[in-house]
Amino acid sequence: MTVEERRRRRFSEEFRKEQVELIESGQMTKSEVSKLYEVKVSSIFRWIKKYGKNPLHEPILVSNGKE
Repeated sequence: MTVEERRRRRFSEEFRKEQVELIESGQMTKSEVSKLYEVKVSSIFRWIKKYGKNPLHEPILVSNGKE
């Protein structure tokens, strides 16, 4: 699939919700959905934030103590 084809694709709200349910239930991972449908992981995070039942956790930043 070309870059132009990816830019023009639109996923329905129903499709997005289905993918979020699969991820939250543990049937698929974010990376599996990303590879299967050629969608950026950042898009999947947006879907989870919008449609997910479980809140996304903020990333934990770990310092190496050399600041």
